[in-house]
Amino acid sequence: MKTAFVISLWSNGNLAEYIFRIIIPLVIIPIFILVDRKRKNTTKPHQAFVSKIFIWMVLPFWMVLHAFFGFQYYLKTKELVDLYQKDKFQITEGLVHVIRQQPYQGHAPGDLIEVSGNKFVIDQFTQSPCYTKTIAYDGILREATRVRIYSIQGQIVRLDYEQKNGA
Repeated sequence: MKTAFVISLWSNGNLAEYIFRIIIPLVIIPIFILVDRKRKNTTKPHQAFVSKIFIWMVLPFWMVLHAFFGFQYYLKTKELVDLYQKDKFQITEGLVHVIRQQPYQGHAPGDLIEVSGNKFVIDQFTQSPCYTKTIAYDGILREATRVRIYSIQGQIVRLDYEQKNGA
């Protein structure tokens, strides 16, 4: 069997995205301060006020909000990675039976698959450190594919599949 996915702190790029969202204000705030100082004598008072509101209220709010959700996401990911590393997962092995497929555009529930009587939902548009690649996005979990799924709380933390002849 070949491994298609294994959970890690950096799975699916979501943690990197949160870090990037926190860094954005750290770059923008100094730029706004410099621009504000240069425009101080040339702008109307209400323009300077709007600029200061943006610098001192909106950007810190953005940072705190993304730091909070990023930290929550990190804790969830760390918990799942720790459980996986401590072998606290269920293994399901067998052929995939596709019950429902999520369209490419989304706007519908994720792929619903069944393997050996266990059902799994895979949603391309869910921000998760677990496996999220649907059939529409070239996911592995297609009809009649032989797989071994390692899952924690119904989420796929590792996915092995049997390569077909010629693949």
